[in-house]
Formats: sequence, C-alpha cells, structure tokens
Amino acid sequence: MSATSKFLSVPLLLLLVCGSSGRAWGQSRPERPYRGLFDQGGVSQSEQSVSVNGSVGGGYDSSIAADASEAGLGGGATPRTQSPGGSYVLVAGGLSYSLSKKRISLSASEGSSARYYPTFAGTFAVSHSAALGVGYTPSDRTSFNATQTLTYQPFSLFSLFPQLQPPGFGQIVSTDLDYSHNSNPYFTYTGGVGFTRQLSRRSSLAGGYDYQRYAYSGQSVSDFTSHGAFARYTHSLKAGFGVRLGYGYSEGTYGIGGARNVGHHQLDSGIDYSRTLSFSRRTKLSFSTGASAVHDAVQTHYGAVGSANLTREIGRTWAFYAAYDRSVGFVEGFVAPVFYDSAGVGLNGLLSRKISFHASAGLTRGHVGSSSPAALNNNFDSDYATAGIGRALNRFVSVGVDYSYYRYLFEGNELLPADFLPHTNRHSIRATVSAGAPVFQSRRRRNASR
Repeated sequence: MSATSKFLSVPLLLLLVCGSSGRAWGQSRPERPYRGLFDQGGVSQSEQSVSVNGSVGGGYDSSIAADASEAGLGGGATPRTQSPGGSYVLVAGGLSYSLSKKRISLSASEGSSARYYPTFAGTFAVSHSAALGVGYTPSDRTSFNATQTLTYQPFSLFSLFPQLQPPGFGQIVSTDLDYSHNSNPYFTYTGGVGFTRQLSRRSSLAGGYDYQRYAYSGQSVSDFTSHGAFARYTHSLKAGFGVRLGYGYSEGTYGIGGARNVGHHQLDSGIDYSRTLSFSRRTKLSFSTGASAVHDAVQTHYGAVGSANLTREIGRTWAFYAAYDRSVGFVEGFVAPVFYDSAGVGLNGLLSRKISFHASAGLTRGHVGSSSPAALNNNFDSDYATAGIGRALNRFVSVGVDYSYYRYLFEGNELLPADFLPHTNRHSIRATVSAGAPVFQSRRRRNASR
C-alpha cells in the first residue's frame, strides 16, 4: 500500500485467507525463512514465476446474507432485519505472475470466489478481483511505482479494522463475504503512482497520487469517487528516528454528478520512529504522528492522527502483532467521512512443520461525519475475532478450519446508506481444502532465503 492510501481511505478489510494458506504474516524477512511444508512450491523464491491457487469447502454462517430480502433470498421484512443462518459451499481460485529484476519489478494477480447457498434455492454470490503493480528503479537513489486494481463485489461490505499486513505489491486478497451486510453489487477501481528520491544518506523526498471509485448498480447507495496527492520530506536524526514534513490533499465526491464534495487536508508532518528495541532484537516498534482537517462545506473538523505497530518474533516460526490507527477517511456507501480509532492484535505460527495456526482480534470506535457526534447521534463501534488451523498434506495441498466473529453497531442512521443495517452480529465457521502450485519458475532471486 502506498503512503497516500493510508490517508485517502480507511484501512477497510482485514481479509484473512483460510488458516491453510501458505505463508504466515511476518515471515518475509530473508534471514527468517518460512519453515512450513505448504509453501506452494517456493514461488516467492523465484526471480520470475507464474502460479495458480484455489480452494474449495463449505461452512455455516449465522447470518447468511445480512439482508435476505435485498439479496433475493426469501421474503421481505419490514423493518429490515438480519437474515437467518444457513450453510454454504465456497469455491475460490486465482492466478498470479511476478517478475523481480534489479531495475524492474512487476506483479499481477487475478482471483475469483463464489458461494452457493443451498438454503435459498441454489443462489450464487460471485466476486472477482484483479491487480497490477509496476516498479522502476532507474538508479540506487530513485524509484517509481504504479498500481491498479479492479474489483467486483456482489454485496456491500463494511469492516473498519486495522490492516495488520496489507496485500503485497500488485497482489489481491479474495473478497471475504463474511463481512457483507446487504446485496448491492458494485465495482471498485483504485490506482496510484508514486516516487521516492534519496537526497542524501539521511534525507529523502517522496510524492504521489491516488484515486478510488465505487460504482453501484442500485440507486439506494450513491456512487463515490476520491482522489488526492501528497508530497513528503523525511530526515533521519539517528537510526530508527526521524522527522517528517509533508502535506496531502484528497477530495471525496458523493453521489452521481458530483452532488457533494468533501475536502481532506493532511498535515503529513511529525515524528517517525521505527527500530528494534534494545532489550530484544526480535521486538520492533514503530509509530508516526500527524494532523488532519476535513471540510464538508458546513464546518472544518481538525484532529490528530497517527499509527503505531509492534511486532514480536517468538521462537523460529511464531510472531505476534499489535496495531493502532487513529485517522479519518472516505468509506464507500457512506455519505460523510469516517473518524475512528482502531486497534488489533494477531498471533500466528507453526505447531509443527505441517500444522499452522493463526488468530486475531480487533475493535474500532468512531463516528460518521465531521459534525458533533452527540448532535447527530452518529457514533459507531465494531469488533471482530478470528482463528484457524491448517494442516499441510504436502507442499501443494493443505486443509484447514476457520472461525470468524464480526459485530458492529451504529447508534443512529442519519448518515448511513438507505438500506444499511445499523447493527449486525455474525458468526461463521468453514472448512476448506487449498492448493497452490507454480506453473512456471525461473532461477532463484538473489535475495532469496536459504
């Protein structure tokens, strides 16, 4: 994720691929190679590769589609209520390509997922995603990058969770329909360009531009577009500690034809800290600070923003993560910006070379709109928890079981989409068989782990 993305949108989805997925979070350091059996053929070690992956399974969801009437899954209900529970069958697959040269890097991926609901007369829900990332490093001091993604989703989604580990460069994570709240298909287009220039051993300059567009098929939710740019100067005072001076501006447009604009000024200035703690080379702490101002043609809302991350390596294969984020951003479907505080923790590792485990939990507290939360009664909170275990059958096939819990509550609905459920409480459990294998591989990357 580029530096601007953090300020142009809320980190929306903590999308966890089933516990049988190949690599756990935080296993990317070359000096700490992944030691599990299920590694999809070691694709990540190659300079150039093409790989395929897929999964099939089934599960039970306590709210199979968060609005059954809108989804066409049964009779209507007035007022709108959460749908009943039921079973489903899931199928997912994808194709990815990566190229890593000294000056050029390229990554592309495509993924599709589908759910079949036998409880509701054989209804299907299908999503598709594609991503492309290009990087160019003309010199040791200068680098450029560009990204583009396209997603189709059958349900409107909502999950304000901290993103402990964003998708890799040019990679996508399949849409997790556990976080859907009603049937309202839409397309998402996102992209951006950026550059970094190392001015000296201690100083650097960065800049970029990002955009997003959410196009809905129905009329109950307005289309949304945002775009913005930023520039930043960073100076390191000593190892792991520096100051940042920058500015970014983004603008969100709600409704078809530019019905309402909201401007977001980001004072991207403050302190950056990122270093291994002195008492343990396995523990790393990083944080940054800043400020923002949001103007919605009625008033300007000022506030402090920032983030903090803690990582702790445990043994040879385990890792613990904690993240905190205070920010403001645009969320598709909503008619005003979202201000929030979000925190999350995660733990993952290998019980043995064949058995992997992951668990995470998080919460978010905030309000919608820059006006007084008390005046509009627009506070909200959301929580999630997930856990899973996977067993590798060989390097290419794994089985797993995952459980997830998801809850949110809005005190009022003045600024919510017309068909948005103000509260939901869901549980889901699923079992899957996952497979992945390289179609083509070239020689090992120069920095590949041994």
